[in-house]
Amino acid sequence: MTREQYTTRQCWFEFGASNEQARYGYGTQAEADKYLDILNEKRVVNVYWADPLDDYHAEKVLRLHDRNDVMNLDDELAARKGLR
Repeated sequence: MTREQYTTRQCWFEFGASNEQARYGYGTQAEADKYLDILNEKRVVNVYWADPLDDYHAEKVLRLHDRNDVMNLDDELAARKGLR
């Protein structure tokens, strides 16, 4: 992945941890990495992981566009930045 694709190409991401319900967000790889850092901060070992989802899985299997429990990573990062 080029540096430009890293910061501009958007896709769905699944965030998860053992024994936790998955969270889903839409954004760039850079935004997903920042959100993952927030989830794992103050932990000795990283507990959370993030995986990009292909379009078919996100739209046809999980139907993420139809759900209201997903997030725009840019908005989520802005909201969390305001809380700090």
